[in-house]
Amino acid sequence: MSAAGISFEKVTETLSADDRAVVAALHQKALDWGYSPSFTPGAKFGYYKGEYKKTSKGGSLFILRLEGPKWFLKPKLFHLDVYSDLLEALPDPIRTRFLKSRGCGMDMGNCKGPVRFRFADVDHAFCRHNMQLSRLGPDDLPAVLALLEREKDLSL
Repeated sequence: MSAAGISFEKVTETLSADDRAVVAALHQKALDWGYSPSFTPGAKFGYYKGEYKKTSKGGSLFILRLEGPKWFLKPKLFHLDVYSDLLEALPDPIRTRFLKSRGCGMDMGNCKGPVRFRFADVDHAFCRHNMQLSRLGPDDLPAVLALLEREKDLSL
């Protein structure tokens, strides 16, 4: 049960069995690392946001967006410049979609600026709040978990 009183089972009930298994693996790994989820309802029925934080004052490792039968991961990869080489392990379609994440326009009043990194000889500056990994399957988990684990280790 999350801090908001919404269970993991409730927020994942509309996902396919395959998607539920991938999301459950991410959820369990975050719990193993000491992160706690807080699930809140979204604007539409069946939409939820799950934020995984270390403490109530600490930053989040990732946000799960669950929208009915679809879901995506918003990783908080604020130190990506240190381990951008790990992007190479992402399957090509996942990496390509990730590298199309929204650039930073510094349009949020409280923004600390973009996450800057270099990958494949190209400089990137992503909005720290809009990096996204979508359409993940079981085979994508090792590479995604490696990114999250590296961020976790640098965020301590």
